[in-house]
Amino acid sequence: MFDFEVENELPQIKVITVGQVADENKHSQLVNENVGLIPLDKAENCEKVFFEKRADLEKTNLIFVVSETENSIVVETVKRFAKEAFVVGVSTEFSDEKFIQQVDTVVQSDNLAEIVADFITVLAKPNMLTLCFDDFKSSLSKLKMISSVGFAKGENALMQAMKNALSGKALSQCKNIVIGIIANENLEIEPIFEMLEIISEQLDENIDIVFGTGINSELGDDETKVVVLFD
Repeated sequence: MFDFEVENELPQIKVITVGQVADENKHSQLVNENVGLIPLDKAENCEKVFFEKRADLEKTNLIFVVSETENSIVVETVKRFAKEAFVVGVSTEFSDEKFIQQVDTVVQSDNLAEIVADFITVLAKPNMLTLCFDDFKSSLSKLKMISSVGFAKGENALMQAMKNALSGKALSQCKNIVIGIIANENLEIEPIFEMLEIISEQLDENIDIVFGTGINSELGDDETKVVVLFD
């Protein structure tokens, strides 16, 4: 029922932003040896930019293409330079079938920068239960995913954050679910598995819950954030 890795090789990630993306500074704050940011003022400039970064793109495992509107030309072009990368399109809505077919999966979100930053935190920052990239990739492949975020503070913050993230969602109809749990360095493992056990009771027994944790030192001891992708 639960898929996780205590130790796994961190993926090389690129975040490509197209045009103006609200709270884009969330991405720049996460840049490190595993995460790079490629901002594009216009989609039409992507060929030149990607060519200049082609050596780096060839080593990339995961690419988030973040844009308020779908950009088929960006995805088509970057996949020529990053042939082995898993490409996730992140936008507020999806209607362009060409774009949907080009990416490996699509994620719909009302807060583009936040959802990408949160999943980078659980994928590319080593901690006790870093989200396994292979599990992340296999769960999302060729699906349209919806994102949801929950935050809570105080007693039982983890469970309340999960409830807030899943409020109004019909889990019994989910085919796949990916969960990122973000807290500070004092996050404990036992409450995580207690919460996942409760969630699993609402899912079909054949559905695996793919999950991981991320560390955000700015959160207090009684604060927890949960980010969820589901189809």
